[in-house]
Amino acid sequence: MGLKQVISWLSDFMDDDKKKQKAQRGELKEVLKTLRKKEKKLKSSLEARKSSKEKDEIQQKLDLIHAQRVKGVKLCRRIKMKCK
Repeated sequence: MGLKQVISWLSDFMDDDKKKQKAQRGELKEVLKTLRKKEKKLKSSLEARKSSKEKDEIQQKLDLIHAQRVKGVKLCRRIKMKCK
């Protein structure tokens, strides 16, 4: 195997890894959009509720979704830094 072939193979290998990371990042962005929509919907629902028990349940769901979004954003940023 010549030097040019090795470099070509290595280049293809590295580009494939970047393609996978970009695809993963795109999928992650879609999930984050969905979570953001759910969070907004729950916030509006929280304001409409009067019962403290219902508010507590919705607030717990909101806290969980927010934590998931924060983790997702951090992961998205890490993937972005790797792709550069």
